[in-house]
Amino acid sequence: DDYAFACGSEGVLVRGGSAIPEAVEAMKVLNGENEYGIRIPYIFLTNGGGKFETERCRDLSKQLEIEVSPGQFICGHTPMRELSDKYRGTVLVVGGEGEKCRDVAHSYGFRDVITPGDIIKANSSTAPFRKLSDFDSANCRDLLSEGKYTSLKDVVVEAVFVFADSRDWAGDLQIIVDVAMSEGGRLETRS
Repeated sequence: DDYAFACGSEGVLVRGGSAIPEAVEAMKVLNGENEYGIRIPYIFLTNGGGKFETERCRDLSKQLEIEVSPGQFICGHTPMRELSDKYRGTVLVVGGEGEKCRDVAHSYGFRDVITPGDIIKANSSTAPFRKLSDFDSANCRDLLSEGKYTSLKDVVVEAVFVFADSRDWAGDLQIIVDVAMSEGGRLETRS
């Protein structure tokens, strides 16, 4: 028969960083420890993001006491990998902790990835209620001193991707709306 299982991970198989005991047993059944001795294909899904699939697999392998390969794990942002050939210019990636989502986007093939933190670092009035910590500021790109842009009006955002839950929805949504209302994605303009 052609069938497979698609399993949620957080809250379904793993809770609070530990595997639910029945989940470990269920995975043994899927891996062939059943009365028929057959292996049943499966994948894992999460609407969460902000980490590389390989990191999620490493954690889940340890928690479920099985080997999980990246081809078996789909994060909320995994399908966006297919869009890296379509969007070759600047993309805005939102969500996650620190700059991890930028790293994930680069690994997918996106070339010029900016984050809300990068924009706020260049112009703090973009999201006036969000203050970058020293750590965040040190890890954000300094768009205006890299030599590529002389002002934020030189930055043209081709697409906005939400890779994971935002740590500051108010500021991030303000920037997303600003991009949506801009002239063709050009920052600090209005259509």
